[in-house]
Amino acid sequence: MDDMKNKELRRFARFFLFNFLLCVVAYLLLISNELANTYDGLWNGAEYRNYSWVVEIGRWFWPVVGKAQMNVCPEPFTSVLALCFYVLGSCMAAFWFGLKDSFHGYLLVLAATVNTAVCVSLTYRYTSPTFGLSFLLSVAAARALSRDKVLPWIGSVLCLILALALYQSNIGCAGVLVLLWVIRMLQDGEEAKKVFRFIGRTIASLICACILYKILWDLSMKLWNVEAAGYLGAGDVSVMKILTAFPRSFIKTYQALFEYFFENNLKHNVYQRLLPFRVMIVCLSVVTVILLGKKLARRPLGSKLGALACLLLLAPAANVALLLAADAETVMIQMTMPMAVMFPFLLCVSDTAGIFDGNGESRGIKTIASIRTLCMLVLLAGSFMMVSIDQHVMLKSRENAVNMLNRVAVDLGEDTNPEGGVIFIGRPSDNPNFLKDQLWERSNDYAHYGEFWLGGNLSTMSYFGYLRDAGLSLTFNWNEDVWREIGNREDVKMMPLYPDDGYIMRAGKSMVVRFS
Repeated sequence: MDDMKNKELRRFARFFLFNFLLCVVAYLLLISNELANTYDGLWNGAEYRNYSWVVEIGRWFWPVVGKAQMNVCPEPFTSVLALCFYVLGSCMAAFWFGLKDSFHGYLLVLAATVNTAVCVSLTYRYTSPTFGLSFLLSVAAARALSRDKVLPWIGSVLCLILALALYQSNIGCAGVLVLLWVIRMLQDGEEAKKVFRFIGRTIASLICACILYKILWDLSMKLWNVEAAGYLGAGDVSVMKILTAFPRSFIKTYQALFEYFFENNLKHNVYQRLLPFRVMIVCLSVVTVILLGKKLARRPLGSKLGALACLLLLAPAANVALLLAADAETVMIQMTMPMAVMFPFLLCVSDTAGIFDGNGESRGIKTIASIRTLCMLVLLAGSFMMVSIDQHVMLKSRENAVNMLNRVAVDLGEDTNPEGGVIFIGRPSDNPNFLKDQLWERSNDYAHYGEFWLGGNLSTMSYFGYLRDAGLSLTFNWNEDVWREIGNREDVKMMPLYPDDGYIMRAGKSMVVRFS
């Protein structure tokens, strides 16, 4: 028995290592150039200590992970660690459902890891390991629930609590896997009592996890002496609000799923703006249902209806964060991991292993299975190209922005350290001389380095990160009121734009640089 366990462990280790190396190659440009997104990723460098804010928004276990990293997030360690968590979670799902190191097993892991949801999380370098660990814990929670024992159930509650306390949206991955495990149980002909007992364990686990999470969050806020922030409605979450907003939130989960796969606001695949891609998604869904139907062919009608119900509930399961945070109106790209893994994880229950019966019907099933595999390969290829485009645009736009700032430093000359500091007006990406290559519009907003948020402290934080990335030491004015006051002056509004003569002007004790 021990030999079998050791053999299986070595098999898993080889499977993990090979997938991990492939994923590192997919994100090599990001890792080797220490790329970060143009939002929070730009604001925070290789060290992070602002844990009071993350406690305010409910991510109270984040400080533990951060302090375990000694509050530093250098490359390549940070992205390698985050990718380890993502790949490990995906490999766990593949082995759990029996795909193991088959072709479909590799397809599952790569499609679940090489996508924009993972890519954008890596660009939040100061927190990417917490994103990855949240995903891993969500998968582990679902895996533990599949074992009908008390200790694994307690483990699932603990995993869900910590997953919520790291990044709430990723628990949708656990929701997707739970529904798929119900389908697997129905495929295997498990007794109705056992299926309902598993569903009951899952509901009890989620309720207990949410209650304990809230208690521990309240305790953490007292220890950090902070209050819940209003970010995405986190400060107003209550049982009554969740229940009263449930009908509206339930509909939003389906809207989010439709927008993800059939619109182009969140660019997750290079092909998604094309009509054939949308047709392919419909085709992939139909083929998956056919394969599921084949595996359930000899099961009672109740099993078929139960499996269909699980499929229909994938949208609210994946977007469970929208159900818990009733005020959240939109799904940001870093929240899309549960939808990104939906089709890869569906391989777990629509795999063709064991369904061929040796008659003429097998040929048709093989053709359908081949169509499904081809669609999954297209999804993987399109996702790989999409993350490559985002990495390319991040690198090129950062180079353009840094070159502009270096020119500014030269033109400032001896005025790089004025008494009133340097104040920047506008943003680099809006300047006519900011080069946007042909892939700019094809990439996601987070990859548009230099197109950062403006207004209030967003401007000062963005420009501070901008200066840090350029390696320039300028006396920087952090006063938001001064920025606003100088930006509203008529003579400043009439200034030429970089690099025309007069784009740098003295305003009192400060030097003003106008980009746009």
